Amino acid sequence: MPKTNTKYTSQHIDNQSFDDDFQVKLTGHIKYDDPANPTSISRTNLATEETLQAVLAASGGGKATNMYGYQSKSTTATHKYYFYEDASLNWYIMRKTIATGVMDYTKGTGGYASVYVDSTSAPSGSPTFASYGNTF
Repeated sequence: MPKTNTKYTSQHIDNQSFDDDFQVKLTGHIKYDDPANPTSISRTNLATEETLQAVLAASGGGKATNMYGYQSKSTTATHKYYFYEDASLNWYIMRKTIATGVMDYTKGTGGYASVYVDSTSAPSGSPTFASYGNTF
């Protein structure tokens, strides 16, 4: 097979995809949002440095929590708490009731560290939890 000349690197070609929602070709760098969680990735638009999650959030698509990254977890006798934070230091907590598996949520500002105590304690400040729809 003859060698072909191209102005694109193999990495550039590997990072191409097609967005079915917006019907556009995408080329961008893939980055890890959370190095400790390699399944948390986003594709960066090289021209604007916006992530697809930001575009989806601005267009009304996607989930309200797409811009948040996982920060920590704590477990008590009755609940597991998952702490998330966005780039503006807004936070939300997803609480799972261990006995039933039911999830509920709360959100606030000031960074997750303002409510995270340690890995065995409930959040500080007694936040009010509600369903996803009522919280977001």
